[in-house]
Amino acid sequence: MEFQQRLRLALVRDLLTETALPLSAIAQRTGFRDPRHLRRLYRARYGVAPSDSRISR
Repeated sequence: MEFQQRLRLALVRDLLTETALPLSAIAQRTGFRDPRHLRRLYRARYGVAPSDSRISR
């Protein structure tokens, strides 16, 4: 995975655990055009769905 994408996914993870923003807003803020694509990449990187990261905070 390229460096820039890893940084963006780390920011997504932070926003998921520190805010109540919907995933679509997080996707837009972090430069992902499509929340579905973000979900796929997030699961591939962290092994869990974005919603599971939010629950575990």
